[in-house]
Amino acid sequence: PLDAEVSGLCDVVLIDEYNLVQKPEKVGWFEAAGAIKDGLKAYTALHTLARIAVGQTLLVLDGASPFGLLAIQLAHYHGVKVLATAVSPEDQKFLEQLRPSLARVIGVWDLKVDLVDLCLEETGGLGVDIVIDAGVRPHEEDTEEVRNHLPHKHDIISLLGVGGHWVTTEDNLQLDPPDSCSLFLKA
Repeated sequence: PLDAEVSGLCDVVLIDEYNLVQKPEKVGWFEAAGAIKDGLKAYTALHTLARIAVGQTLLVLDGASPFGLLAIQLAHYHGVKVLATAVSPEDQKFLEQLRPSLARVIGVWDLKVDLVDLCLEETGGLGVDIVIDAGVRPHEEDTEEVRNHLPHKHDIISLLGVGGHWVTTEDNLQLDPPDSCSLFLKA
């Protein structure tokens, strides 16, 4: 842990038991170690930053990513309606096969799909309560490949409901004054 008084570079480490989690027998050591980063990120995003609650609606952008899958599982565990985006037809097929099933899988790889319209349709025009993204498109003039997979920051603000939470992994996201005003009015 970060508050430890001694280094963790040794064969044996003394640690408080509340910092430990038992590894399930069917999970290998490699998979267990890999789940720590994305698991903590998903848990922090949903519980600490978004304050997830039963009955809310969550949109997970790039739901087939390791972070997205863990966020979906945690949200289902807490009784949240989950929408997710897929960046390829293979990802869409994978997400549609998940159990419990998602409320809707939105294929953003298809240029005819409008993310905002589909989210508003799914929520009865109210907007989603929580959006968790793996990055947004900060500028309209980005490349075609980026444009197909990442929504514009204005689109995310548009599909948020009143009092909604937007949790982003973007390090230095800058909102323009009109977007800041829209976000302020939804608070």
